[in-house]
Amino acid sequence: MGWIPKDAVAVVRVPRVADLRELEETALFTMLQKLELLGQLDKLSSGLLADNPIAKQVWDTARAIDGEVVIGVVHVFPAALMGMSGEFPVSAVAYVEVGEQEAEVAKLVAALAKEGGDEALKKTGPQSWVMVDRKLRVDLNLDDGWLSVHVGPPGASDVAGRWRNLPVERSFQSAEVVSRAPWPSKSEKVWFEGFFNLDPVWNMVKTVAPAEAQSVLASTGFESFHGVSFVSAVEGERFHDLLTLHAPEHQDLMSRMLAQAPIDPKWAARAAGDADSAAVVSFDMAAAFSAVVDVVPESAQQELDRWTKRFASQVGLDLRGDILSAFGPHWVVSSRGDLVAAALGDGEFEAALTVQVADEAKARKVINRLMKTTGLPVARTDGPVPYSIVTMPMSDSPKWLRPSYVIADGALVIATSPAMLQRTVSSAEAGPVVSRMKEALASPAGGTWAYTVRSASSEVRSLHSIATTLVQQLGFLPDDSPAAKFKMPTWPEIDAHLQDLPPTEVVCRTVAEGARIESRSVLPNVIVGVAPFALGSAIALPNLLTSRTAANESNAISTLRNIVSAQAQFSAIGGADRDGDGQGEYGYFGELSGAAKLPSGHVLDPPILSSRFRAVRGGVIVHSGYVFRIHLRNGDDTPLPEAPEGGPPPKVEANAAEIFWTAYAWPQDCGTTGQRAFMVDQSGEIFQTTNDGPRQGYSGLDRAPAPNVAGLAPVRNRRRGTLPDRAGKDGARWTPVQ
Repeated sequence: MGWIPKDAVAVVRVPRVADLRELEETALFTMLQKLELLGQLDKLSSGLLADNPIAKQVWDTARAIDGEVVIGVVHVFPAALMGMSGEFPVSAVAYVEVGEQEAEVAKLVAALAKEGGDEALKKTGPQSWVMVDRKLRVDLNLDDGWLSVHVGPPGASDVAGRWRNLPVERSFQSAEVVSRAPWPSKSEKVWFEGFFNLDPVWNMVKTVAPAEAQSVLASTGFESFHGVSFVSAVEGERFHDLLTLHAPEHQDLMSRMLAQAPIDPKWAARAAGDADSAAVVSFDMAAAFSAVVDVVPESAQQELDRWTKRFASQVGLDLRGDILSAFGPHWVVSSRGDLVAAALGDGEFEAALTVQVADEAKARKVINRLMKTTGLPVARTDGPVPYSIVTMPMSDSPKWLRPSYVIADGALVIATSPAMLQRTVSSAEAGPVVSRMKEALASPAGGTWAYTVRSASSEVRSLHSIATTLVQQLGFLPDDSPAAKFKMPTWPEIDAHLQDLPPTEVVCRTVAEGARIESRSVLPNVIVGVAPFALGSAIALPNLLTSRTAANESNAISTLRNIVSAQAQFSAIGGADRDGDGQGEYGYFGELSGAAKLPSGHVLDPPILSSRFRAVRGGVIVHSGYVFRIHLRNGDDTPLPEAPEGGPPPKVEANAAEIFWTAYAWPQDCGTTGQRAFMVDQSGEIFQTTNDGPRQGYSGLDRAPAPNVAGLAPVRNRRRGTLPDRAGKDGARWTPVQ
């Protein structure tokens, strides 16, 4: 990090790639090996890269590197970030210690430059390259066993090499988020570091923000919030992670709010005894609300007052006087099972929230008013505990969800079912999770405001549910594709390896540096943190694929219309006139784009089609997930596709080329990049087919439509006469695009 300037915004670092082998000693990797998942992942990567030599070369070279890796976002350009300039919005650098792989990295960069063509990297020195376009500049340098990369807007210069000589006091090593970051013990192996530096952000805000915003910044003390540091290390079988919010001496509003109510150990006993996940949090919402109101601008206070008055008139409750003052500061959450698995119909889930009641009369008033306002049906039942349990029957809800609540022993308990509620309020014997929480909180560290403990099985179950969802979404892939062959182990197979592992523990507390979240887990927080995003991706994937398919199909139709216009122009100007009769002929992509010579020996200048139509390979072009092909005709009226590298093939018949042409568009990967196939001819009318007939499924070059498959035969109907549809020679109907 000594090669990145002190005012960088964000930096991530892997101290030494070779040391990642320490991860193989963790329980997570041991389990992955026993389940043969690592072997599957290796086969998956090999299969995905088999048809892409450049990607395989990148992968193989990256795997051979075993040195340090540092990536930093140095500057952010607000105008570009908001899309005003259209340029790359940040200046970023990366340093990779390639060591003995320097020669292989040089070969890789040269291969990438060759593959990219005119828009690729240009060599500027023995081992330096640059690429510049209207939005972006990329500089690469190889020197003394290090690869340095700088990415920024086109006007930026390569600064990565110059920063390698920074004095320590000007480097990122002296930034507050680094110099005051806590580190694990020397016996642990740090494998990942991440830092978010807010000091340069506050400096920028002070320069460009309006006076009112700067006033809020000062009154909340957020300008003293230096940023966030995250360090992950291997500690035996588990990962030890330290996340620190750097706000020294609690000068900022957030740290002050967290420090108001240290945790009371007795609340550990209020979790359900058989829970496999439990947490205790101490947070005084009434005090936090007052603290926020005191520092926001007067205009915001007035708006908040208006909102609370409207709320009071509608619900009959005062936000501060009734609701916030009735509850807290302790909150206890306990659960069994996995919510994601239950939502997917593959398991059950139970949870309970226990909230400290500061004023029981107010608490009952709040609950009664809210129940009356919502109009939810309720049923009062008596269970094994001496309290009246209120259950809210809900139609169209999962069978495990029967919300229930009770106010008892100074707490409001809300649970997913009456059974879970009864187990929470009773003095049931504590299982291993709750026992561990009681033990840890018997003498909590100073400033502790939250503690979570979760069994290893519960921790991994959520990740398994998310991964299973992702794999299920790959059902659209062909059976022989590498990804479709990936087999996810069942949950019982995984759970068998987790029973003897220690639980995950997370301690949140205020410290001199600000606030710290420290965890020990079988999973690193890097994985746990991205899991919700992975779940969102899994859920959204079908919709994203559908959206992409629709967008690609729409683009294909627009491209065909563009081709119709280009053919009309090409014919009108006589771009090709093989028989010299003054009657212009139609052309191929190579001719229309100026890439191939015309019959006259010249190229079309200026071209009618853009440069992307010059990339003819195998007689077709590929664009936005679709394959496009043009046909003219020979003397016996046989359709002729374009020459493999673009331009006319031999035997194009001039008179036929003056009258006829056709163009097809079909998916590059049917079902993924698109579904429908399209055809247009000299009439200018575009036809479509669903591409799902027994003789269809047009996809890529291996399954392309025959040159005359759309046919010209009209479809007849006795009652309606001739229909605009065409009966294709593939046995399917081709209908006009509306």
